[in-house]
Amino acid sequence: MPGSSLLRSLSTFGVVILGAASACVHAASAQDPPLPALAGDQGVMNVTLIGTVHVEPPWDPEGEGFFSTTDLFIDGDHVYMGSRSGLLHIIDISDPTDMKLASQIMMPGQALDVKVADNLAVVSVQNGPVNDIGAVMVDVTDPASPAILSHVEDPFWSGVHNSYIYNDRVYLAHSASRGITVVDVSNPSCPFISGTWLNEEPGMGSIIHDRRGGHEPNTESDHP
Repeated sequence: MPGSSLLRSLSTFGVVILGAASACVHAASAQDPPLPALAGDQGVMNVTLIGTVHVEPPWDPEGEGFFSTTDLFIDGDHVYMGSRSGLLHIIDISDPTDMKLASQIMMPGQALDVKVADNLAVVSVQNGPVNDIGAVMVDVTDPASPAILSHVEDPFWSGVHNSYIYNDRVYLAHSASRGITVVDVSNPSCPFISGTWLNEEPGMGSIIHDRRGGHEPNTESDHP
């Protein structure tokens, strides 16, 4: 939207802030369809770079390229960024031109997805040393000092790829198996699985890869 900022991950282990700008026009030449030529500069439209921040693990500053970004979630003045290294990075974006790394906390596996609501971060975990851990509950009341509260085991063995928080429930979508797990987080220090659903359709095409929800303004209703 005009005037609004967009957050994108454009590097292996960093964050950039993008804002509105004039369009960059580029087009392919139609004179020789088999060998088209670029008529303008490559780039993105209607955005300009505002700021960047690097979040290399302090114990491995030479590890550029290994720690890839998996997910971003914006909550207020902070961005929560997952990584395949297992680190959850929390970044202060109160000043988008001068972002600061607020904290980092290690997960017991690849931090593939992050959702935050009411000072609770739910981190979907996969491919760790403990294969049955599916999601980790993190207290982010103080983003500069996050604390792991608990974890929930994954009954489908394959890990969790995505999640969605709705009231006091978390819906987990599994990465390589068919189904959804519903977790009661009314007490995030002691979560428990309140339900599961297994899609009976066979084949990889039946995997539920993501979970979405939202608010419908026309009917004033929520849908998880």
